[in-house]
Amino acid sequence: MQMPAANIFLSYRHADNDHLNGGIVQLLKDIQSEFEYKNAKTVRLFIDSESLNWGDDWQNALDQAVGMSNIIIPAVTPRYLQSAACRKELLDFYNHIGNDPNKKYCR
Repeated sequence: MQMPAANIFLSYRHADNDHLNGGIVQLLKDIQSEFEYKNAKTVRLFIDSESLNWGDDWQNALDQAVGMSNIIIPAVTPRYLQSAACRKELLDFYNHIGNDPNKKYCR
C-alpha cells in the first residue's frame, strides 16, 4: 500500500454543505479523484461526517486528524467565520504546522 501524497483535513460548516446539497464535500472528493487519476498517487481525506463513527470521541478524533494532516482546506463562508469550532480547527492546524515545509495552508 502506497503512502498518501497528502493528508487533507476539510474544515467546513455542515449547514453550508447542506445548503449547497453536499457541494462542499463533493467538490473535495472531485479534487481528490482528479488528483489521484492524473498523478497515480492517493490522497487521504478527513471529512468528519464520513471519517467519524458513532460513539467516537469526536473532539479527540478531530484533534488527531488535524495533527496528522499536512493540508487543511477551509470552506470559508460567513457562517464558518462565526463558528468557534471552525476557527479552532484552523488555529490548531496553523499552530501545528510551525515551520514544516510539508504542511500547507490553503487560502
